[in-house]
Amino acid sequence: MEKQEFRINENYHKLLLTASTDKNLSSNQFRVFFYISTHSDIVVKDMQSDLNFKTTNLMSESIKALIQNGYITRRKAKKKVKKNTPFYVYELNLEKALDFNFNKLNSSEDYFKAIENIYNYFFKLIPTSFKVDTHKNFKSVELMLYKDERPFELIKQIIDFVASTKYRRTINRPFKLRKEFEMLLDELNKKQSN
Repeated sequence: MEKQEFRINENYHKLLLTASTDKNLSSNQFRVFFYISTHSDIVVKDMQSDLNFKTTNLMSESIKALIQNGYITRRKAKKKVKKNTPFYVYELNLEKALDFNFNKLNSSEDYFKAIENIYNYFFKLIPTSFKVDTHKNFKSVELMLYKDERPFELIKQIIDFVASTKYRRTINRPFKLRKEFEMLLDELNKKQSN
C-alpha cells in the first residue's frame, strides 16, 4: 500500500509541476486546478466565493479549459446540493503526469538540477568578485529554461560564447544573459557561419 501511495504522491507532484509551467493555463485556471487538487466534494458556488471570482462564467471557463487540457475530469454524482443543482465530482487526471508528451520534467529534482547546473556553469566560466543577487539570477536561469523554453545545450553554448568574447565584461550575470539572449544568439550564428 505504501508503494502505491508513494507513486500517487509522485504523480500528483509531477502533475502540479506540469501545470505550474504550462503556458496554456492562465493564472485563474491554475488557481482553480490547485483548489480542486486540495479539496474534495467541490461545489462550484463555494469554489467561486473561496477564490473570490466575480462570475460563474469565469469559473466555468477555467474548469472547461482544465478538462480540455487533461488536468481534471468531471462526472455527475447522484448527490445534489440544492434542488435542481447537479453536483459534480472533479478529480485530478494523474495519468497526465505519466504522459511525457505533456510533461517535460521527470521530477522536481531534475527541474532544480538543470537550473543549478546552468547557474554554476555560468559562474565557472565567467567568475566574479562582486556580490551576486542569487535569487534574481537563479530565477533568470529558471525563466530561460522553462518560460522562454531555451534548450539546455543552447544556453551552455551561449555561455561559452560570452566567456570567449568581449561580451564577458558586460554579460556578467545570468539575468543579463537572459536579457541579451537573442542578440547573443544572432552573434553566435554569425560567428559560426563565417
